[in-house]
Order: sequence, then C-alpha cells, then structure tokens
Amino acid sequence: MKRVVSCAIFVLALAAYSVPAQATATASFQGNCNSTFTCNFDAARPSPGSSCSGGATILYSWDFGDPAGSQTFTSSTTISHTYPGTGGYTVILKVWCSDGPTQTATHHVCYGFGGPDCITSGGGWQP
Repeated sequence: MKRVVSCAIFVLALAAYSVPAQATATASFQGNCNSTFTCNFDAARPSPGSSCSGGATILYSWDFGDPAGSQTFTSSTTISHTYPGTGGYTVILKVWCSDGPTQTATHHVCYGFGGPDCITSGGGWQP
C-alpha cells in the first residue's frame, strides 16, 4: 500500500509540472529584381513572413550567392543587393532567434534565363 501511495503522489506531481514549449523559427522571403541587376528582398513576404515564437528578437543573415561571397546581417526585414551581371545566384536567408532556434529559406535569382523557383527581373515580388 505504501508503494502505491508513493507512486500516486509522484504521478500527480509530474502531471502538475509544465514543460515550457519549444521555441520555433520560421524563414521565408520574396525578391523583386530589376533589369540593372539590383534585387530587393523582403523577409516579411509572403505573409506572415519570417518569425520567431514568443516575441524573440530576430537577426537576419543574408548570403546573396555572388562571387563576392558576402554575408550580411541585419535586424531589418528588407535588404537590397546588386549582382555583377547575368547568371544564376542562390540566395540564402537564415533567421536567427535570440532564444536559440534558427531556420533557413533558399531561392534563386536568375538573370538572363528563367526557371522554377527563380526570381527574375521585372516580375514583381517572387516566388
């Protein structure tokens, strides 16, 4: 009887303990490019956009996939980048949340050709 009572108290104590929810990150973006090789990127598109759960602070890391190999960090959802010319470029957005989780989104910028999942000049906000 003593063991049964001890187990029942342990189970009740365990049931009363709440485990905090796991924080989550979401990454998404769209691009809008022009004929002079400049693209605007927006991590708030498409709605609801990139986010961190629980109101955590977000830092955006952008890799534009051009020969310069530059990686840019910003707290703004919008950023512009000028490419060196015709070609295909892989754009990677990494969303960093102050409470730990990260998430990545990838799209392609295509100057001089088109294709699925390509952000092309003159097409408005894509993909």
